[in-house]
Amino acid sequence: MVLEDSNSRRTISLEDSKYSLGRHSSNSIIIYSKQVSRRHATLIRKFNRKTNQDSFWILDGDLEGQKSQNGIFVNGEKCTIHELKDGDLINFGCEVNASYHAVSTATISDSFIDKNVPKQSTKSVKQPINQVPTLYLDNPTEESDFALETSSLKDLGNDDTFQEESYLDPLTELPNRILFNEYISIAITNAKRHRNCLAIFLIDIKNFSEINDNFGYKIGDYFLQAIAERLKNCIRTGDIAARWGGDEFAILLPHINEEDNLYKITQRIIKELKDPFTVEDNNQSLATHLGMAIYPKNGQVPQQLLNYAETQLIHHKKTDNHNILNENLSKEDVSLSQVEKRLYEALTKEELCLYYQPQLNSNTRKTEAIEAFIRWNHPKYGLVPPRQ
Repeated sequence: MVLEDSNSRRTISLEDSKYSLGRHSSNSIIIYSKQVSRRHATLIRKFNRKTNQDSFWILDGDLEGQKSQNGIFVNGEKCTIHELKDGDLINFGCEVNASYHAVSTATISDSFIDKNVPKQSTKSVKQPINQVPTLYLDNPTEESDFALETSSLKDLGNDDTFQEESYLDPLTELPNRILFNEYISIAITNAKRHRNCLAIFLIDIKNFSEINDNFGYKIGDYFLQAIAERLKNCIRTGDIAARWGGDEFAILLPHINEEDNLYKITQRIIKELKDPFTVEDNNQSLATHLGMAIYPKNGQVPQQLLNYAETQLIHHKKTDNHNILNENLSKEDVSLSQVEKRLYEALTKEELCLYYQPQLNSNTRKTEAIEAFIRWNHPKYGLVPPRQ
């Protein structure tokens, strides 16, 4: 990589599997410009099955989910994740530029190695090129603060390549559910370490199916893209907006100081989405339902928080209520909501069984009727009694 900033023009040999780029001195590659974010971008080397070679991917921001202030542009197009190819031109949203060149390591001479780029310690944990990093703590340069979690790779199938489409929603270009879960894991780890709070919002667009019915799916897609843009514009730097699926979106606030501030954020989101949208001469105001969970108040792990937020979302859909902060859901509400959700899954997975019980006449000792029962044959708990 050839990097040009206000200080110099450098040729950097990319020999390690991960590099952080930014103006802070802790970065692997320091960029000397005040217009560049402290941690502006990340380079990760992955294996590309199509070419049977390693390739570098550039990500906007760091691996904690913090995006850069000005973004990154590859060949003139702004991107969140991009696989670099030979000759690609990279701009860091200011006067700093770089070019990427795929050069065989056998042809790299010592003169190409930038002495200002610190080598990673041989004691540090190396990232295997067939793994996707999903959990990093605040200072990845310290061995004790660096970890990898690979369980989420099950969601990606057997493909060990780092694919942009696996992490971004193709319609809105927001992080998808897989990447959003990654960000939650990272945020919880950092919140535990610094004893901070974080919040998760699940947002459902009310009666969005009517837009598809009235205007068509193409216009519906345009509305979803417009919603995504508004969500990105109304959150703070460092917050994450994602496409949760269908007409649902999600927002992660990795740093919150006081719960009272959440009311203002909630109202800003509702107002932003309530203002009329104009898509190809079609004007439409949208109403929303929100569900929220706060760490550590409502859960200690990602799934607990997501379950709680989803429970609130379902509750507010039924009551058509936006007051997600001052309303406390009882344990019964949460339990019933979770059972309802699991029963839907049981229907899909065909876990419900039909049993028949004869009704006998005690005088004639003959069968006069048969009563039918549905029983839930849970794969883990077996037959679930009706009272449960």
